Amino acid sequence: MNSFNCLLIGDGGVGKTALASVFTQNIYPEERIPTVVDFMSRNLVHNNQPVNLTVQDSAGQKDYTRVRLTQYPACNIIILCFAVNDKNSVENVKSYWLPEARHNAPSKPIILVGTKADTRHDSQIQSSYLISKDQSEQLKKQCGACLYVECSAKDRSNVDLVFVSAIKVLKGEIVQNPKPKLKICDIL
Repeated sequence: MNSFNCLLIGDGGVGKTALASVFTQNIYPEERIPTVVDFMSRNLVHNNQPVNLTVQDSAGQKDYTRVRLTQYPACNIIILCFAVNDKNSVENVKSYWLPEARHNAPSKPIILVGTKADTRHDSQIQSSYLISKDQSEQLKKQCGACLYVECSAKDRSNVDLVFVSAIKVLKGEIVQNPKPKLKICDIL
């Protein structure tokens, strides 16, 4: 059986725990329970082969950075999360989460995930507060992520797609973006 390990990172409150819980246990947590470290797993079949996928849910609070840093070596892929209704979480992807991931796991592939997609249809939220799909695709390019997936743990849309995509990346079925090449200075 193939076994893979995904590490969920992103700000506290963006929906990492809900995403992991719905995928592994089919349970949506109605209350937010801050996580320090949690490991959940699910067995599934991909291309007629059994796969065990362990999901490492990490703390999004900066107070737990040391704990989270111990999780990078064991992961095979990073799932970098932001909430589509929280522009601050997008800024933190650029300024905090991506640099942390690239420093601690430079060769690991990244999938960018926009959580809370159900808020796109919430009349209480002004569209100016939402991150557009075009902005998300631009962020994917800036991050050098393999792909962008938008999901909602609350209405269970695209939850499995996030993790099946991770399996596909790890099995080489989705091509990873090449790492940016360093510019070399020629001396004339």
